[in-house]
Amino acid sequence: MEPPPPQSPRDEHPHTHSHSSTSIPTTGTCCKCGGATTHAPPSQSPTSWPDLSSPPAYRPIRAPALNLPPNNTQAIILTPVPQSQEVPTITPPFHFQIPSKKITSPDDIRKFHDSPTSKNFLGFIVALSESIRGRKISDPCHESATVSNIVSIIENLSLWVDQIPPVQQSSRYGNISYRTWHERLTENAESFMLQFLPEDLKPSTIEIVPYFTDSFGNSSRIDYGTGHETNFAA
Repeated sequence: MEPPPPQSPRDEHPHTHSHSSTSIPTTGTCCKCGGATTHAPPSQSPTSWPDLSSPPAYRPIRAPALNLPPNNTQAIILTPVPQSQEVPTITPPFHFQIPSKKITSPDDIRKFHDSPTSKNFLGFIVALSESIRGRKISDPCHESATVSNIVSIIENLSLWVDQIPPVQQSSRYGNISYRTWHERLTENAESFMLQFLPEDLKPSTIEIVPYFTDSFGNSSRIDYGTGHETNFAA
């Protein structure tokens, strides 16, 4: 009788080999689901970090002083703060004239800034500002007859705004009904001025009326700016 043929390792341990062929060797655990994973777990040894070098010594960097001409912002900062001034009163004989444009160049602007008229005008604005400093609108104050007349004129102009409503137009800016309002202003400007001018100053309307009508904008361009505000103060 012949001996049985030799068995291979596969035949000797069929159960063990079958188990090893279907199972996945695990060496770690998933950190999300807790299941087995074939990835090796991370090393538990702490990571060694290189020593950080000390920061360099602080040396402030200063810009070199440059002798540059002042720009617009610097010029405003360097401009002396105007001081309040009492408005000088005019004395007879009076010489009133129709206003005309005198400033047509940068040189004219510089001349005006250096003139006594410019200093008096700024002094008047500063005096107005100082007179209301620390006061509330509701505080009682003295109201002269001239001020009362001017307030009444402003109230009339405001009433006209309600009487002349804006018209429907495609343009968003410069409603043309403003021209109707300004035309009414021009027609009544002289009578408004005569309400508070004393008898000896009534001829001054030829000089005051153009300033007054320009105080409320330009009817041709339908615009309003700081120049018009300046006319009102003048």
